[in-house]
Amino acid sequence: MKTPFTAYFKQASIPLVEVNKQPFVPSHPMPFVAEESKLYYVGDGCQLNYRWHDAFDVFVAVLEAYLPDTKAGLLAVPVASHLSDIHLVYQLAGHSEFRPPATPVASELQLARSHQLIVYTAPAVATLYIKPDKLTHRFTIAVAVPKRKWLSRHSGDEQNPLEALFLFRQRSLHEHRYLSPARISPQVYMWLHLLLTVPRYAGLVMDDALNHPVAHLVEQHRMEYADAKRIKRDQALVATARTLARKLVARMQGSEPVPTVDQIAAALHTTNQRLRRLHLLYHGQRFFHYIYTCRLEEAKQRLSSGLPVAAVAYQLGWSEPTNFAAEFRKYTGSTPRSYRRRHGL
Repeated sequence: MKTPFTAYFKQASIPLVEVNKQPFVPSHPMPFVAEESKLYYVGDGCQLNYRWHDAFDVFVAVLEAYLPDTKAGLLAVPVASHLSDIHLVYQLAGHSEFRPPATPVASELQLARSHQLIVYTAPAVATLYIKPDKLTHRFTIAVAVPKRKWLSRHSGDEQNPLEALFLFRQRSLHEHRYLSPARISPQVYMWLHLLLTVPRYAGLVMDDALNHPVAHLVEQHRMEYADAKRIKRDQALVATARTLARKLVARMQGSEPVPTVDQIAAALHTTNQRLRRLHLLYHGQRFFHYIYTCRLEEAKQRLSSGLPVAAVAYQLGWSEPTNFAAEFRKYTGSTPRSYRRRHGL
């Protein structure tokens, strides 16, 4: 049996015996899988259930294990990839480690529960180490492999990590690459559930039925990686804006006005609306409140250095020391003079 994702159970670290009946009720029945595409194994302290469907355009497989005997330790199973395609791997229960044979660039992939792995696998072998959930003693990993030319349909945006992986697949057939494991989103869970519960159809209708959720899985991953790029860019903008706010406040000596959201947004070539929205989204705080906090934090530094209360107030944009004292007390719980005394001044 050679498929895009093949597990060699007879070479497992715990001796396994093939049986005719499923040893436990699987969490994912996969009604579209034919009886001849189901394998059941039992061993000392472990039971396995492996089902797959190898269609013209897509391969789908689920490996489930039940290991009630926690003393048995990790179960190691050699696995191999026999197609140069993108593999979508989902850890639904338990924990996986993929350890390839010793190579000049040895690597080990760890996949925790509720995480996904997208990998381009030039024909390669590895050892899959199975670690079940501590409470349920279950392990479940699902693999979907979209095959042939339809997978090559993409936008060509190499800034999107998934698109870059698609392009790499077209250019090279000899190097193993993957995207770092990431948490499975609710949208991916939805399409994965629809894929694993497809009813049984005859002939090519079965292929069409499987292609629909797999195509949506690929598209969902594409959109999420594009969103990840945007989120990273937005977070960088907010972090830069916060740094600029702190730097501008630190420069204040009485002649400079208090930095504003408009000023900082203009310096970063963005709009104040966008900056306000993103800062509230990532920090739960209005950006002008953050600028105000920067002034009070800077006031603490200057009071600690020995500057008089009135000088600190005027330098940092307060028109009256009494107003500054009231706001400082509200922020720190003590008056500026008490704060200075605590620092021996």
